Amino acid sequence: MVNLEFFINRNAHFSGQVDYLPNSLRWIEFSGRFNIDQKHTYVLNLPSNFHPRQLVKFDVSSNGIRQLKGCKNLAKLTWMNLSGCEFLEKIPDLSGSPNIKHLNLSKCKNLVEVDDSVGFLDELVKLDLSWCSNLTRFATRLGLRSLEELDLDGCKRLERFPEIEDKMKSLASLNIGESGIRELPSSIAYLTGLESLYANGCELQKIPDLSGCPNIERMELRNCTSLVEVDDSVGFLDKLKWMDLTRCSKLTRFVTRLGSRSLSSLDLEGCRRLESFPEIEGKMESLWHLNIEESGIRELPSIAYFPRLWDFRANGCELQNIQLPPFAKEVKFDEVSSCSTKLQLWLEGCNLSESDFLVPLDCWSTLTSLNLSRNNFVCLPDCISKVVNLKTLFLSGCKRLREIPVLPSKLKGLYLDDCTSLEKIPELPPRLKNLSLCNCSRLSGDEVAKLENKWLNEEIYLRSKLRIIYPGNEVPKWFSYTSNHPTTIQPLPMYEYYRDELFIGGSEFRFEIPLKLQVGETLLGLALSFVLEPSTCYSHYTDYQCILINGELRVQPYLSDCEILKATHVMVALVCLGEQEQQGDTCQVVFPLTKRSPIKSCGVHCLLRNQDELLHFSQRPTSSLGKRPHPRGSSDIVDDEYDQQQQ
Repeated sequence: MVNLEFFINRNAHFSGQVDYLPNSLRWIEFSGRFNIDQKHTYVLNLPSNFHPRQLVKFDVSSNGIRQLKGCKNLAKLTWMNLSGCEFLEKIPDLSGSPNIKHLNLSKCKNLVEVDDSVGFLDELVKLDLSWCSNLTRFATRLGLRSLEELDLDGCKRLERFPEIEDKMKSLASLNIGESGIRELPSSIAYLTGLESLYANGCELQKIPDLSGCPNIERMELRNCTSLVEVDDSVGFLDKLKWMDLTRCSKLTRFVTRLGSRSLSSLDLEGCRRLESFPEIEGKMESLWHLNIEESGIRELPSIAYFPRLWDFRANGCELQNIQLPPFAKEVKFDEVSSCSTKLQLWLEGCNLSESDFLVPLDCWSTLTSLNLSRNNFVCLPDCISKVVNLKTLFLSGCKRLREIPVLPSKLKGLYLDDCTSLEKIPELPPRLKNLSLCNCSRLSGDEVAKLENKWLNEEIYLRSKLRIIYPGNEVPKWFSYTSNHPTTIQPLPMYEYYRDELFIGGSEFRFEIPLKLQVGETLLGLALSFVLEPSTCYSHYTDYQCILINGELRVQPYLSDCEILKATHVMVALVCLGEQEQQGDTCQVVFPLTKRSPIKSCGVHCLLRNQDELLHFSQRPTSSLGKRPHPRGSSDIVDDEYDQQQQ
């Protein structure tokens, strides 16, 4: 095969040692799809007289090659792939192959040295040395005028970044994440075309002056636990859109002023030694996400400077006063009113009390989600009721909270888990969909009864899909159909949706509800109730409870709250029924249970509307439906009082 020009393997599996290849080859591709999973089954051991002068592509990834021979003067070579060659220790002088455009050396775990000549391959577009974990000597200087992407991710033993010889206008992406690089040289300013800097988890101690890199759009510096300082020039990179300094635990000096007009996301989460937020240079029109959770920052910047901000997270900050505008500047109300139409504010664990909550009401008119969990409120400030657009309110873990005033009318989700001092349940807003009262141990039976009465008297069209969980140990007494005794079953075709061994030999609650409605009555939906027991054994399979109505997968109430329960709780969920589901003589409701299901008992109640009445929960035990029937397989006691009334 002395005249062979193309050797391409896409599917064949090779083993053994390759000692000869003809010099006529222009294309060598051993890295077939199957060889990726069967690496090192062949070894390329080329003789010293191998000089394929016409070679364009050399792709021998994941083989046992130990040395590169015959690659010194390959003027036509443009593609070299040695990724996964774990026995390769050195990349030799490649100056005789000046036209290489793609050089992939990723995952060469024993690679120690890359020759300086690689730093001056003028045609090189992509250089990948990612996860060369033993690399200690890279090119000392870089003058790669065509390079667009340089990846040194995972080069844990590489401590020095090369000096930049001249402007490298083409380099757009630089990745030094998880590397041992401790310092970027001042010549980094020659990377004038740089758009993305990825340095997550590296050993950098300082971000130098980047004013010479005006095109940077993205900087990721997560988990740089040795990083202490970020140069002020970063605060004025006009094209910077994304900056992530999450968990840079030693960072003490961030930019003193911030005026990046394109910045849309800034993360300072976990920067515990960072005590001050930079001074804002005018409005930052693009910023929508600001995260200072668990940082050392003590004063929040006024949202007036961020008119498009809608996700503001400050959980765990030791805030002194959330009313203070930054740097004692006065914020005008016409500025405040221009804030984003949707704002999410996260102030969990900020050690706040009523006296700290002094924010002007105009400023919070744009709030849609507010997290005040794990704070020190005894009574939630009255101004909460005037946050007119609030949809979600988190107060979980407010151990001292006793009562809540009138809530905003548009509220859809209220989360009060672990509010162990809560004694009174607030008036429920008409649009509420979720109310969580897990582990609210101070709630009395009377207070729970009041809550149930509120449901009974509300118009049901405003309560569709309502979900409530609260302390208790039985299905509400007004439910018409209840059962404490599930039936053991074998898996049925309707359960194929799950296809999981947890259902083998499982059980179910099954209700057959006759639909003999009185004249003028309409069945709008069902109220479903579960009694949930605490348990130390939960898996992701128990997050959702499948419910079938007339054989169709209809409802999946979320049960993840069960993981935090410290006592038995009751969940109530409302389900609307379509016209087709109201047809026929009966409505079948099935609760299939897994072996690990926390459900102890359950119940079903019909939601009726009389022609001449408002929508309501039927307070009678569905008199037109007859006695409360036993679910199939159960032996529950019938409501004796109701039976006597019927007699």
